[in-house]
Amino acid sequence: VGGGIVFLLWTLISLLGNVENSFNVIWGAKKGRSLMRKFTDYTAIFFILPVLMICSSGISILMSSTIQDSGALSMLSPIVSTVLDIAPYVLTWLFFAAAYKLIPNAKVKIRYALLAGFVAGISFQILQELFVSGQIYVSKYNAIYGSFAFLPLLLIWLQLVWMICLAGAVLCYSSQNIFQFNFANNINSISADYRRKISIATASVIVKRFEQRQTPLSVLDFATYFNMPSRLTTDILDEMVDVGLLSQVVRADDTYGYQPAVDTRQFTLGLLMKSLDDRGNSGFIPGFDQRFASAITMSDKALEDAYKMADEVLVVDLPFSIETLINDNNQSKPKSKQK
Repeated sequence: VGGGIVFLLWTLISLLGNVENSFNVIWGAKKGRSLMRKFTDYTAIFFILPVLMICSSGISILMSSTIQDSGALSMLSPIVSTVLDIAPYVLTWLFFAAAYKLIPNAKVKIRYALLAGFVAGISFQILQELFVSGQIYVSKYNAIYGSFAFLPLLLIWLQLVWMICLAGAVLCYSSQNIFQFNFANNINSISADYRRKISIATASVIVKRFEQRQTPLSVLDFATYFNMPSRLTTDILDEMVDVGLLSQVVRADDTYGYQPAVDTRQFTLGLLMKSLDDRGNSGFIPGFDQRFASAITMSDKALEDAYKMADEVLVVDLPFSIETLINDNNQSKPKSKQK
């Protein structure tokens, strides 16, 4: 019995971990929860979500039998019947909304989780009714071979359920970050020069706020204050974390912020450019450096001169004001969005 319980818990944790990874990919959250947060968050999810699904599936049968056994409730049967018809849809709606809100390792606004949960819940209930009706029809059509159709129908139903679940997650992300899709094509073809400029600006904002002892900004903050695409910002921040220029910290609202990982008085523009340029694999083509030695030497010399000049400029000293940028961005938005 103990081994079965352990295997069941391991299966549930693995399943929920895979779901979280899929949701994190949709939301652009590269890093998952820590081990302690997984234990606490997964425990809460295990208690909340299964209860909603069990209630959604069993409340109609339970209440119907209660009404039939109790004559005192007969006069309320039309009202109760209407409530029972609506209850599975509402509970399934809450189930998907809670999943889209709790499972991703990102800050999901509740109204968008409810919107996506509503669409996914209705789709799930319709699919479930079609599955049950189809199984009953096949069983009546052929009593012997009809039962064998249960397995392929179940597999099709599972495939479609996961498609609905992931489609709802995409809807939740897209509704919360609708303006991000305006940059999708541009991000895919972004130039190296423009990406470097965005990296420099992002690092400068983080270092300036650190010097002013302000709360580290998250990816959502960059999107809100500076209209920067979340996916591009996430990629750039992850690059700077990988090369050791930034570190990721947990803020008071349980979201991730970013702060410098090196001394701000040593965080020069040259260090930033050289660290990002050196990131990744190199030197893996046999004989490449020998065949193109002269060209590589001249290129390295030019880059070293550029790095030395850039080393004289501290990122924190780049001349702009974060407060001014935020105020200008707020004033440029429509008045209806400022309320």
